[in-house]
Amino acid sequence: MRWIPSPLHGLGAAGAAANARAELETAHVRALQATLVARRVNRSGRSGEPLSPAAERRVA
Repeated sequence: MRWIPSPLHGLGAAGAAANARAELETAHVRALQATLVARRVNRSGRSGEPLSPAAERRVA
């Protein structure tokens, strides 16, 4: 996600810190989303059984 670096490109250390902070926040949000998807998949059926069509649509 490259929406922060362009306005902060010329700000030196402050821009680099803001860019790093934005990248960490993006990584955190992605990890939270992945956790939610994993929980939904785990609740959708027993282990070893294929996902139902409805569960496949939710995961996609």
